[in-house]
Amino acid sequence: MQTLDLTSASRSSLPRALTAVLLLLLACAAGCAGLVAYARPLLDEHLAPTPADVLGAVAAIVAVLLGVFAFGAVAILVALVIRAPAFLARQGIRFDAGGLTLYQEESGWARARSLYVPWSGLAGVGEPAKAGARQGFAGAVLHLDTAVDGTPPQWAHVVAPGAEPPAGEPASDAYRVFLQLPEDVARELPGIVARHREAADPAAVPPPGADGRWFSFRGMRILTWAIAWFVPALFLTGLLGWSWYDTGDPFLAVLVVVPAAAVLVALAAGPRFWASQGVRLDARGLSVRRDAGPFFRGTRHFVPWEQVHALTRHERPHGAGRGRALPPVLEVHATGPAPDTPLPRWARYLPAGAPGWGTVTDTPRLVLIPTEARVITEILLLADRLR
Repeated sequence: MQTLDLTSASRSSLPRALTAVLLLLLACAAGCAGLVAYARPLLDEHLAPTPADVLGAVAAIVAVLLGVFAFGAVAILVALVIRAPAFLARQGIRFDAGGLTLYQEESGWARARSLYVPWSGLAGVGEPAKAGARQGFAGAVLHLDTAVDGTPPQWAHVVAPGAEPPAGEPASDAYRVFLQLPEDVARELPGIVARHREAADPAAVPPPGADGRWFSFRGMRILTWAIAWFVPALFLTGLLGWSWYDTGDPFLAVLVVVPAAAVLVALAAGPRFWASQGVRLDARGLSVRRDAGPFFRGTRHFVPWEQVHALTRHERPHGAGRGRALPPVLEVHATGPAPDTPLPRWARYLPAGAPGWGTVTDTPRLVLIPTEARVITEILLLADRLR
């Protein structure tokens, strides 16, 4: 067995990402300073020419700009904190007698990821049509003869037949795995694959998928809760509270109640976003689960494969005033009883004949709404094998 260790290359990407973020923050800070320098002469010209008035107006502008700057910094830092363990985890490509495995071990709050490709299902290794990798890295493409199941590492992207490929790549009726690898590894990969395929053991059995796989529906919802709800409400509460304390204006005291209430509501709703939740597929069927929290009960709804007629991907239409389509949904057409507990917000049960997203079916539907379209593709691939 041979292993190509990509841990050091992945870890070296983190300082580059931090450098890029710091440069972005410095650019924002320079922009704020430029706006203040531009506004100062205008204030001197149009306001009462007393130093106190001018200084107070400039201080107010600086406070608002720094608040916007701080909000952007918090959002970027939250994103980096969420992604950092994935960069630091041990990861690489493992070759054995049965096939190759793209793996990323568990690290911190980043779950383990693994994608197994048997030699019998690998048609070949090629180069992407467009060389768009960052400096020091190169692309590679695994052409597959069959579907594979698993969650690929962050440097691998599975494209199903007919699905939209990365920018600049042609569509295909076969499965492909696009890789971003260090240049030396990308050059050596075809030769390594060829050597291991020649020595492959025909009796080697690929790891079974019947023991189940967990698809988390939590990750991006935590980020949405923090950036779109909690952090803005907390910032407005602090800004209005400080203004009320500084001026004593009773109207501001009334205004500060609204964002303060939003902060309390966000804190109360936070456990629903942070609770472990998602979909599990195994040899018996599909189950929707969200663990219990301090203010709510857990949810578990199981659908055996015997009751499932079809799983379909449904594209949602453009929303009013939106420039792009909404993320797709996964519809599980199945008979059986309705859920006996309330489902999470990303799962909905539609009885037979109930309209949903412009369609009506004669069978009940369990509709799953992931935050990433690739999750639907992976669930469909695994469900096809398990069923």
